[in-house]
Amino acid sequence: MILILLIIANYTVANWLFSSRNILIPIMQSASAFALLYILSLILHYLKSLKEKQFIRSTFQQYMAPELVNELLKNPHKLSYGGSYQELSVLFSDIRSFTTYTESHQPAETVEILREYLTAMVSVITRNKGTLDKFVGDEIMALYGTPLPLENHALYACKTALEMRDTLTQLQEKWRSEGREIFEIGIGVNSGGAIVGNLGSEQIFDYTAIGDTINLGARLEAINKEYDTAKHIIISEFTFDLVKDHVEARYLDEVKVKGKNKAVKIYELVGIRC
Repeated sequence: MILILLIIANYTVANWLFSSRNILIPIMQSASAFALLYILSLILHYLKSLKEKQFIRSTFQQYMAPELVNELLKNPHKLSYGGSYQELSVLFSDIRSFTTYTESHQPAETVEILREYLTAMVSVITRNKGTLDKFVGDEIMALYGTPLPLENHALYACKTALEMRDTLTQLQEKWRSEGREIFEIGIGVNSGGAIVGNLGSEQIFDYTAIGDTINLGARLEAINKEYDTAKHIIISEFTFDLVKDHVEARYLDEVKVKGKNKAVKIYELVGIRC
């Protein structure tokens, strides 16, 4: 619209100068210059948009479900740069006594079985609309409800935990048939608010979440060792309150985990209600 108005104004002024003052000024040259500037601005805008989409795809395609990446590409403004407060669920999973396992196996065998295990677990996470935050050795951290809002993020996290257990059982059967030693895992799930975004140093940053909610999720995974649970999955009271109408869970205890002043009720996740 601005381009059209400029061309009309240029023609109007040129026509007035010629008819009233006998002054002849170029018309087509000015209109062409305006059009060229407009086309140039379109090209620059396209290149900027393309660069932004390439950044989003390269950043998230490795640890997010493809449909979530496509949604981000359609709405890149939903990806905030820096940190923002968001409601989400976090899942931590860790292999039990993996240090002992590595000491009794060759490095190549350890790497291979870990690759097979992590590949299967990441597939479960992305299938349930989760975002893989990071690997910490054999530990997995996944987020639900970020970078895009997700209804029932706590339920998706619980479904992931149960599917991870089922997938591990299948892997264990495969490993037994191959004469390999098997291992167990523990899983902790928590829900609440956290600071999420591109966090880190000026040199290196990562899309992650920090805060009390994340810390408690990690603690829940760790205290699995202290309770005799069938599937080795513990969820917090905060997650339970969000999913109690959809899951089967058993009250375990009220514990005061490290870093928390107030005791937290914990539950064993048993299954999903049909």
